[in-house]
Amino acid sequence: MKALIAALVLLLAPAAFAGSLYDRMVAECGERPAAMFFCVNQYYSTIANQVTKVDQAYCTIEADKAKVSGTAESAFINHCLVGRVAGGGTAIAAQPAQPQAVAQPPLKSVSELLAQQAQSPLANKELPIAVSYRTAKMGPGLVARFDSMSGRALSLIATFKNPTLRTVQRMRIDVPPRGTREIGHAEGWVVASGDEIELYHAEYQPMRVVVP
Repeated sequence: MKALIAALVLLLAPAAFAGSLYDRMVAECGERPAAMFFCVNQYYSTIANQVTKVDQAYCTIEADKAKVSGTAESAFINHCLVGRVAGGGTAIAAQPAQPQAVAQPPLKSVSELLAQQAQSPLANKELPIAVSYRTAKMGPGLVARFDSMSGRALSLIATFKNPTLRTVQRMRIDVPPRGTREIGHAEGWVVASGDEIELYHAEYQPMRVVVP
């Protein structure tokens, strides 16, 4: 009978429903097999005084995401609230919300950048970036240094190639006005002698350098 109660609870409640609250429900409702469904539903109502407004708001949003309505929405929210209390959701919900990462637009392809660059009035001008290198103070490889000679911020698309390992990586590099940006192993690429670096900007000629 306890196995049947457990199956019912797992069917109705979310995955967070675990621990002592779960055990108590199985034990109590197992003693009342004739009123099993009533017992389980009644047990849901006993946790109402442990539910916070944050839990209620969370479960309402989850019900909206699940696209349920009517009686199904009420049941969904009740089961969600039980899981929040059982899994310590109240305490977790009370913590400050973590900042959400802002989705970055996909990097443009080289052909798109070249087509855009061809239409720019600066199309024949060299990219105002000087590239130099230094030994990494911590970690492997070198560090590539990109110094801007422009009075405005430049967002570049950089392609790093290692001909020996046949590896390629593209990334966005934002260089501040007359400032510097460095790329090394900490930024995701171990710069090594012989690497090829290509820099693209929609308003300037592409730049290609080989690490000495």
